[in-house]
Amino acid sequence: MKHKKLFLIGLLPMLMLASCNSEANDANWRKMVSAHLSTLKEVTQTSYSVAPEGHISDYGEIEAYEDSYSMPTGAQFGTSSLYRTGYSFIFNLPVRVNEENFCPDKETYAEPATGTAYNYLKSALCYSKDAIATMKFETFEDGSFQFYVNSVSKFFTFNHFYAKGGPESTYLEAYGRYEVHAYYNNQGLLTKETCKTVATPETDISHTVDVSCTYTYNE
Repeated sequence: MKHKKLFLIGLLPMLMLASCNSEANDANWRKMVSAHLSTLKEVTQTSYSVAPEGHISDYGEIEAYEDSYSMPTGAQFGTSSLYRTGYSFIFNLPVRVNEENFCPDKETYAEPATGTAYNYLKSALCYSKDAIATMKFETFEDGSFQFYVNSVSKFFTFNHFYAKGGPESTYLEAYGRYEVHAYYNNQGLLTKETCKTVATPETDISHTVDVSCTYTYNE
């Protein structure tokens, strides 16, 4: 697949530090998140639709997408360590998060090796060479919740966006400093993913990113 890399000058400095600050997402943190996920309501919807919008630098072209997508079960693939979380339209975030697919180890809450909602969220929101950024978790009164990072310096891959005049079915990559949010309802279903550059005096759109995708679920 063809893609285009963008360096959004003015959004730096680049934080090329030694290691990821993962202590905030330790076993106690995963246990706390899992406790909330244990209270999720039953999922009855069978499909969902997407509504992406926004721009990466000067580019706002979005690949054609389906009217409807099948709901992932959230369950394990047989006896493997992989889970059917689904992949969001822009960042490959899990579409469906639940207590089991977030952190299967309910004794020690050890960090999963691969294939879980936790792994997909951490991969999208964090960066191993930004030692300051950490994934955060917030709940709301109605039982909905979000995973987010207020600012992280990294290359982001923006799936289904493409450069003007270029081929569809492609993606863009842009390096900058971003805040990223993944919002879920009280069933653990992704309702919105957003990414935008952190506050900066830069006003030129070619130096900014502001994208989102909203999800609607159907019975």
